[in-house]
Amino acid sequence: MLDMMEEFILHAHEVYLGDYADRVEAYYLYNLQEFSPLTKRYDVIWLQWVACHLTDKDLMEFLMRAKQSLRPNGVIFIKDNMARQGCKLDPIDSSIIRHLDIMKNIIQTAGLTILDVEKQEGFPEAIVPVWMIAMR
Repeated sequence: MLDMMEEFILHAHEVYLGDYADRVEAYYLYNLQEFSPLTKRYDVIWLQWVACHLTDKDLMEFLMRAKQSLRPNGVIFIKDNMARQGCKLDPIDSSIIRHLDIMKNIIQTAGLTILDVEKQEGFPEAIVPVWMIAMR
């Protein structure tokens, strides 16, 4: 588990994971711009509401490093807000919400193949759509 905020890692360990905390092998206090996961180590890498806080370049470079860290048949997932068109800056948290096509382009430029794309159902139409992308 990785986060650049120690309080979030502690909260996840102590509160969110509870009895399952011992199933997490390692906790990394790092940012994705500089993190290099171990080579051929992971079956799944899950990024949720993180891509929107990275520049296109930083996201692409992390995905390239993440690809190298996958075991055979491993999968990377991104679950994030996606703009209805173009890119949208959120002035509250300084995140950038990209259109799904822009995200797909970043993924493909990183040398990954998109396996599946699915929209999160059940959210009100008034909020930004959430999409999940599986890739390797």
